[in-house]
Amino acid sequence: MVAQISLSLLLLICAGLFIRSFLSAQQIDPGFNPHNVLTASYDLFTAGYSDEKGAEFDRQLVAKLEALPGIQSVALSNRIQLGFGGPSTSVKPEGYVSQANELMETPVAIVTPNYPKTMQIPIVKGRDFTPQDTASSQRVAIVSEAFVNRYWPHQEALGKQLNSDLTNEWFTVVGVARDTKVNNLNEKPTPFLYLPQYQIRRSTIPSTSATIIIARVAGDPLNFAKTVENAVHELNAELVVFEVNSLETSEQFASFGQRIAGTFVGAFGLLALVLAAVGIYGVTAYTTRQRTHEIGIRMTLGASKQDILRLVLGHGLRLTLVGVVLGLVASFALTRYLKSMLLGVTSTDALTFSSVAILLCAVALFACFIPARRAMRLDPMVALRYE
Repeated sequence: MVAQISLSLLLLICAGLFIRSFLSAQQIDPGFNPHNVLTASYDLFTAGYSDEKGAEFDRQLVAKLEALPGIQSVALSNRIQLGFGGPSTSVKPEGYVSQANELMETPVAIVTPNYPKTMQIPIVKGRDFTPQDTASSQRVAIVSEAFVNRYWPHQEALGKQLNSDLTNEWFTVVGVARDTKVNNLNEKPTPFLYLPQYQIRRSTIPSTSATIIIARVAGDPLNFAKTVENAVHELNAELVVFEVNSLETSEQFASFGQRIAGTFVGAFGLLALVLAAVGIYGVTAYTTRQRTHEIGIRMTLGASKQDILRLVLGHGLRLTLVGVVLGLVASFALTRYLKSMLLGVTSTDALTFSSVAILLCAVALFACFIPARRAMRLDPMVALRYE
């Protein structure tokens, strides 16, 4: 029974940590606003489009979508923050001397104008991309605050240049964007690079040939799914539109692990709690029956019902407290391995540990009370004759 209590406590604490982590993840600011945004993807280059024809298709599609009622802002990108991976590029920032074996890979998004506006990522300095940032104009880039803090601390980033191995060209920084979560909600501020889609030949990035439509709308994003698909098919009826979803739903996948872990561990924890409660009840009921003659003698010698209640409850609670102590020791030792999976909560969260311990004690108290109540109602003369 002590082992059951200890295991139950350990599982319930793990479940509590995952649930607290999931709830905390809902409060973490990802650096952009995922509400009221529809995302959908299409792939021009598997459909046989060249870079030039693909760029023209993208321009026509953006103009068509922006003209539709209910759509407030539209942008295209090859990735979205907190999505399933994305491309990166090796950068050479102007004036920065890299250390030996320093990793210079930086996540990159190739976007159209209005991407920061659509995602509601503030531009803290400089400007957004414009339709005039084309293949024939000066190469420009937007970097995140973390990029500036790493490569140009205490310097003016606007006007700085950086080289990207995507095209092996030099880009001039024209804007600094607020940091966002890139791969997961638990990460520290990550350097990030934005490049203008109309200046980059997408065929040079074969792993990201798909284009993602990002449309901020008035109302439920999924109500605009058919509208967006129709706009694409008006330009090419055979083009497949896939992965149509709301950005809010996509973002929730970033905390999917905590939710699944909390569900499964919680289910096992509740099962263990039930088994522990049944075990406590069974052991307490059995030992109480074994002590029926003793209880009769105590009552004959003047023991009150409260004395009998304390006697029976004390036996069960002593076993419970031993199990709780052992379970807390095991939890402190093992939950530290969950640290990397938790968001906004420590692996030794005092509220979770204390709440689960109190819950387990309360369940144990209830399980012990049933045989204790039965013992209180014993007739002393019947109990004395019990064998």
